[in-house]
Amino acid sequence: MEESLQQLIGEMSTLKWLLGFVTLLLLIVASMLVFAFKMMTQAVKNTESRAEARLFQEQAENLLDEGKDAELRRLAESRLNEAGSDAWAHYYLGMALYRLKDPFLAKQHFEKVGELNPRLKSIADECLEEVNLMLKESKPRLV
Repeated sequence: MEESLQQLIGEMSTLKWLLGFVTLLLLIVASMLVFAFKMMTQAVKNTESRAEARLFQEQAENLLDEGKDAELRRLAESRLNEAGSDAWAHYYLGMALYRLKDPFLAKQHFEKVGELNPRLKSIADECLEEVNLMLKESKPRLV
């Protein structure tokens, strides 16, 4: 009797360890699933964000080509309200402002382009040269 009791206690101890091990495995699997879900959610958000950025750029480029500067300004301002760190939105807003003869504001946005995206800095610098020329020409002169 005592021997079967010892055997039963041993088996219960083994079951307890197995149950603990299975619980640990379930926790690990659950953690991995939560992590995978978060990664997939982030990937979907990134994909949507890139799609929105591409759509904005296409619309902005069309408005720029068509010379619809006031509409371009509204579109770029709207994009900046949604994504303030979008270098392309600053670029297109700068272009609209430049064409609408507001070189002071255009300059601020072209400077922001280079800060946000170093790959676009050369394009922004070319635009800044044009803006600076416009600013020089628009300065009042003393008689």
